[in-house]
Amino acid sequence: MKVEDEETTPAHLRYDLGVPFEELDLKKFAFFSSIAFFGESLIYYPLDVIRARLQVARAPFSISAFIRQVQQLGVRGMYRGFVASAAALPSFGVYFLSYNYAKDKLQALNDRHTTNTEHRTAMWVAASAACVADVASAGLLCPVEVVVQRLQIAGLNQTSYASGLDTTLRIWKEEGFRGYYRGFGAMLLTYIPGSVVWQQQQHQGGGGRDELVVGQHQLAQILGGLVAGAMTVVVTNPLDVVKTRLQTQAPSSSASGGKQPKLYAHSWEALRHMAKHEGLAAFGKGLTPRLLLASVVSPVASVVYETVLQLSRKPSHDVRAM
Repeated sequence: MKVEDEETTPAHLRYDLGVPFEELDLKKFAFFSSIAFFGESLIYYPLDVIRARLQVARAPFSISAFIRQVQQLGVRGMYRGFVASAAALPSFGVYFLSYNYAKDKLQALNDRHTTNTEHRTAMWVAASAACVADVASAGLLCPVEVVVQRLQIAGLNQTSYASGLDTTLRIWKEEGFRGYYRGFGAMLLTYIPGSVVWQQQQHQGGGGRDELVVGQHQLAQILGGLVAGAMTVVVTNPLDVVKTRLQTQAPSSSASGGKQPKLYAHSWEALRHMAKHEGLAAFGKGLTPRLLLASVVSPVASVVYETVLQLSRKPSHDVRAM
């Protein structure tokens, strides 16, 4: 598509490559986002399994430990809990719908009080909408993460689960409703910064992307986004370790036949316990696979995100028809 001059270009096309919420066909969005979700999952899931297993291990991290995990798991082990992870699909949809809805409303508010001559999404709008989206989807995502991660670390602790359904039922029986929301606070504090950085990068340099010109400016933005993403991963990794520890700890059977209490009661206790007994190196566990995820999945997700939005336009707003 060739972008015309500003006077004749529709406003919604001059706002980056995003699609206004009212122009989305929700049925199309559900269909294409489902395909995107499973496609991305196939790529990143093995790294996520390794991340979880490294983070719950008490032994110090090393490259040899990373390689050993890969060798021990094999292809089948790399996809432990993959079927159960499909339950995260609704949270994926809620995230992107919430983000686009909040972005449109906040951008309209911004435009009423500022002169937005470049028709760019304001930085605070993208950041705020990302926060809204994370909070909106977290309630659906956290229970799935708890179930999936307990399957991912199979063999590393005394508790084993047969399937996603078995895990779900046992959590309800042994821990109650609260068991599904272990590490909820740490999860938000881990995901929100990364989400804000990713969405900020999505909405920088929108004009260049509209003209489909890939030049030095765009390359610099891509590299800048990767660096920002990597820095976010490093900063949030301690909380990600805490989140994983909280979500995967389950009551274990004692010699008397009863249930032993959990090691960590909350995030702050987990931070203190890890620092005292494992040292600061514990907070770097799982960093390597997380950095690989940020460098491999993030660029792919950026392209997939825009593609899903464009394919989900209502017919009357289809860019290809213009």
